Amino acid sequence: MSKVVLGGGLSGLSAAYYLSKKIPSQNIALIESSNRLGGWIKSNVLSDGVIFEQGPRTIRPHGEAGANTLSVIEDLGLSDKVVPILLSHPAARNRMIYANGKLHTLPSTVGSIFKKQSPFSKPLIRYLLQDLFAPRKNVPDEPIYDFVSRRFGQEFADYLISALVCGISAGNSKEISVKFLMKQMFEYEQKYGSISKGLVQNIFKKREKNGVKRPTVESQTGTMECVFS
Repeated sequence: MSKVVLGGGLSGLSAAYYLSKKIPSQNIALIESSNRLGGWIKSNVLSDGVIFEQGPRTIRPHGEAGANTLSVIEDLGLSDKVVPILLSHPAARNRMIYANGKLHTLPSTVGSIFKKQSPFSKPLIRYLLQDLFAPRKNVPDEPIYDFVSRRFGQEFADYLISALVCGISAGNSKEISVKFLMKQMFEYEQKYGSISKGLVQNIFKKREKNGVKRPTVESQTGTMECVFS
C-alpha cells in the first residue's frame, strides 16, 4: 500500500523525503493541486536576468535543526548551490518589506528603534514597551499573529512578524502555532506575565548557572534581592 503526502510545498516535500529515507521500499504518492511544486518558495527570472525570490530566500542553520538542514542539502547534492552571506553583507544589514504598495527599510540599529519609520505609525520602541503592560492571556496555544498582536500591537504583527514568519517558514502567521515557532516567548508570557520579564528572568538564571549572583541592594535593614515578578 502506497503512502500519500498531501501538498507539494516545503512541508510536503520534506515529508516525502523523510518517508523515502525511512521506508525506501515504500511507494510514495505526492498530491499537489497546482501545476508546480515548492509552495511559497518560487524563483522568478526577470527580463534582465535578475532572479527575484518570491518567498523565503535564505536559511540560518543553527543548532540541531540547522545541522539537519545542512545534512539534507548535502544529501540532495545541492551544496554547490549554497551562497554564504556574512553578517557584514549589505543583504544582511539592510532588511526591507513590501507594504502599502512600496518598499520600506526596517530599523536595523539600536538608535533606529527610537525613530518613527514607515510603514510603522510610531517608533518601534513603543511597540516593544507595550509588552510590559499587555495583560496575560491564559491559553493552551494560539496563532502567532494573535499572540504578537496582543503583546506588541497589530502593526507590529502585520508589518514585521507576518513578513518574518513568511520568510522563515513559508507560512501564514495567522495559521501557524505560536508554540511551534515562538515557544519560549509564549512560555515567558504564561509564566511571568510578559515576554520582557521572562527575558530578564532567563538572563538571571543563566548568570546563576555560571556562578554569578543576582544583583543586590544594600539597605539599613539588610540585603534585598532584586527579583522581577
